[in-house]
Amino acid sequence: MAVAAAGYLTQDTNAVGQLESTAFGKDGEHPVVQIHRAVDDPLVERSLRKKEAVFEARHLATEYTMAPPMGPGMGLFDAVTRIVQMGGTSERAVRVAEMRAHFETRTGAFAPEDPWFEERSRAFWADAVTRMRFGRDVEAHLTGEQCAWLQPLERAHRGLFHADGAVLVDVWSGAELAPTLVDDASRAELDAAAGQLFDARVVGADSPCVIALLSGAVFHPRQATVAIEPVLLAARAASLSTDDTLDALLRMERRLRSLSRVKAEYAYRPEALFSGAAHSMRRSAKGPT
Repeated sequence: MAVAAAGYLTQDTNAVGQLESTAFGKDGEHPVVQIHRAVDDPLVERSLRKKEAVFEARHLATEYTMAPPMGPGMGLFDAVTRIVQMGGTSERAVRVAEMRAHFETRTGAFAPEDPWFEERSRAFWADAVTRMRFGRDVEAHLTGEQCAWLQPLERAHRGLFHADGAVLVDVWSGAELAPTLVDDASRAELDAAAGQLFDARVVGADSPCVIALLSGAVFHPRQATVAIEPVLLAARAASLSTDDTLDALLRMERRLRSLSRVKAEYAYRPEALFSGAAHSMRRSAKGPT
């Protein structure tokens, strides 16, 4: 079983069904029958040993939770790590809840029991550190080097990409980008994504020269690729922004995954660009203030 996140057993000890490792069972592990799903505390995660890990913890901070290897541009991932960590503090719980509600209104709701919870959680944090500028909320807790990445993050290029070898081709804007920095998890996703379009953000900087793919990409199913083309045509005809268009596609992806035995064309439809409350959010593309 993989370790989803870290947490303290003493935080929540009343419900059922989770596994908590301990020093007193066979091989140092045993099942604990009565504990709640743990709440992630990213600020203490790095200090926990193997025997203190919590399995299947409910959390939002699902990427960049360990220090990445050092190298040119790796400070970007360190900055994202720190910003997301600060999002796990109690004094910012209200702000994070507001951002998540805003994100769900635009892109579709997600809950811990959903199979797509981890993917959407990563996408939420990518949105929070770029479009919603959450780094500014915690700027006082960042180092000077980490603060230097705030503007590049806020200028991140969001696109609907497909991978063409080492190049990411944005089918919405026409941009072609060759990332110089990709974390291991994202690289594995790209290797398995032949024929898929994905919503992702790329951050660029010139000192050092970096083109980095952020974690948090959402991959549309292969069978939706053909159906997405008329949706993009309709979005261009309606002069929709990049965020409005890609948010609508995320709602469509969410709808397809929540339904069973339906064709992609049922969820990915041009008229769905304007469904629900999301269309009224167009003026708030920069996020809540």
